[in-house]
Amino acid sequence: MGTTSHNDKDRRIMNISTATTYEYATIRVDRDREGLYADTYRTFGWTVEVREDPLDADTPRPLPDSLARSVPLVGRMYRAVEDSTPQANTITLRLKRDRHIANRAEVVGLQHQAEAALADIDRLERSAHNRANAASLGLGLIGAALLAGSVFSLTAGLTIVMVVLGALGLLTWLGAFLANAAVRRTRTGKVAPALEAAYATVYAASERGAHLLYA
Repeated sequence: MGTTSHNDKDRRIMNISTATTYEYATIRVDRDREGLYADTYRTFGWTVEVREDPLDADTPRPLPDSLARSVPLVGRMYRAVEDSTPQANTITLRLKRDRHIANRAEVVGLQHQAEAALADIDRLERSAHNRANAASLGLGLIGAALLAGSVFSLTAGLTIVMVVLGALGLLTWLGAFLANAAVRRTRTGKVAPALEAAYATVYAASERGAHLLYA
């Protein structure tokens, strides 16, 4: 009584030696590139355990929810503003992977290559967006200054100056809208070769990683 057979000991040792250990990672990605990231990491052995979307209805947001209960209109307005922030466009993926994957060193190296290319994709695609916004913002501020000058001219009784400045302000605002599209189109064309190369790197690394992982 109270003794343990050698078979029981051997069985416990075998269970410990064959136990699966995991590693974990968390990545935050733009909503429109979620699929690209999820598919890429999957080829390196990762699985998505948890997906966190700030726009999901069941995502707790204590402040706007409490406002919605007390002052419904203000609560809805606050939630709308919150949903328009850059953070609302970010998806959080919590990943899990077996630490003992096949060809681990090679797979991890390929993952790093893909991650660097994914970072290049983010940077290049944001550059077109940021430059277009900067151009339109600059023209928008000039237009606002011209319209402000038009108002001051009106109060000073300078009718002709008021009309000229008002017209220039409105034309400048129209130019801001047109400049946004033009700059975005031009910048997108300039970064297209680098963007294509970055995507090719991601796909090549992913294909090679999947081959090493599941071969």
